[in-house]
Amino acid sequence: MEYNPKLSKRTWWQLKLRGKFISVISVILIIIFGLTAFFLVKSVRNNLTNGLNNETTAFAALATKPIGDNFVIYHESGTLLVQQQMQKFAVLDPNVSNIAVVNLAGLSQFSLTGKPINASTVSVSSFESTTVSNKKGQIVQAVEPYVDDSGQHSYAIAFEISPSRVEETIQKEGLTILILMLVGLLFSAIATYEFINFFFLQSINSLTQTARVIADGRYATRVHSSRYDEIGTLAGSIDNMADALEADISKLQELDKQKDEFIKIVSHNLRTPLTIIQSNASFMDNAQLSPIMKKMVQGIEDSARRLNLFSEQILTISEFESEQTNRAMLEEVSLSDLLGPLSREYEAYSKTTKRINFHTEVENTDAKFFTSRYQVVSAVRNLLDNALKFTPEDGSVVLTAQISAGKVYIKVSDSGIGIKKEEMPKLFTKFHRGSETLVYNYEGTGIGLYVTKLIIEQLNGKITAESRLGEGSAFTIELPYLTSGS
Repeated sequence: MEYNPKLSKRTWWQLKLRGKFISVISVILIIIFGLTAFFLVKSVRNNLTNGLNNETTAFAALATKPIGDNFVIYHESGTLLVQQQMQKFAVLDPNVSNIAVVNLAGLSQFSLTGKPINASTVSVSSFESTTVSNKKGQIVQAVEPYVDDSGQHSYAIAFEISPSRVEETIQKEGLTILILMLVGLLFSAIATYEFINFFFLQSINSLTQTARVIADGRYATRVHSSRYDEIGTLAGSIDNMADALEADISKLQELDKQKDEFIKIVSHNLRTPLTIIQSNASFMDNAQLSPIMKKMVQGIEDSARRLNLFSEQILTISEFESEQTNRAMLEEVSLSDLLGPLSREYEAYSKTTKRINFHTEVENTDAKFFTSRYQVVSAVRNLLDNALKFTPEDGSVVLTAQISAGKVYIKVSDSGIGIKKEEMPKLFTKFHRGSETLVYNYEGTGIGLYVTKLIIEQLNGKITAESRLGEGSAFTIELPYLTSGS
């Protein structure tokens, strides 16, 4: 069961505490590992770029003199030896893609690959080493001045550098760092979650389960936490709350028990004097009395009858709510057995006292079924009393009953004042009296329908009501049609 059913349905973004922890942890770790990976990749790129640049400048300084001397000696007799010399040095640095001898006009005199290298006249005519870099800071061209043994500067050696090998290395290193970071992120998230789950979430879940158990009515349940942090304080508060609830519930149960005992004593002690009053009033009613005295006697009978019914209703409520009543003793009866005496009683009562037209329509009168005669009669009596109470003179009350589709239906309808639509949901609650009954000052305690509902549900049946204000009401009892006593 849900601990707080009043909470609205959770939307997709209203995560549980566990989900919120996972989300926060994941975001924090992603930021940390993302920044770490970014700076690591940047550091790798810078190191490899610096290495490439240092290797290029060192190689250019190393290879320029031998290549230039070889070109001066052999270029007039052939280029094979010049090419072999360039090839020998190119093998030493795999990043070098081409080598060329460039004159001071910036024109290539000879290149290793046959493709000329375009170098500016400023760089080839300078006595200093010059380089050209791309947007990533990687040297893609280096130009070294060649000075012969006599000190003349007639040529420059240009080196074309390809950073593709460095880029491949950077990509591999970056991918490796990314994979390691993802693995680290996963393990860190799991480890952090398990840590939080072990030290916090499990304790909170335990507190929640204990609170639910206490809410279910098992007030002796306790947390018994040995922690000294905020969760331990919360656990202690729950235990203190349970102690207070258990003490309060115990007091309320004792008061409820005393109330039930008091009601039983009052109800039982009312029955004897009421029986005597009713018997004497009935005897006097048959005597030769004046009309005034006869009316007074009828008033005594009616008041005693209402008081007797009220004491029985209160006693019934007490027994049902304290669960001290046993399951109804079923006996084999028919509709005529149940409703015949009631029909004759209320027909006479409605004519002599209320001056209301009372009519009975019962089908399947002799069909036998099992039910509690006393409880069904008590329930129908409550409905009939209500119908007569709220029906004005010259109105009508109809009692109908039938057996159909495996059910027993008993219906009491009237042409009385009716019930407002907004009061229908509260109709079968304890001590509820409709606003119309208050306006017209109708007597009553508001427990008759509540008692009727308790009785019918005890017999595994149900009761429904229909009403229109100013036109009357109809109450239908539906009982199971049992053909055996089981």
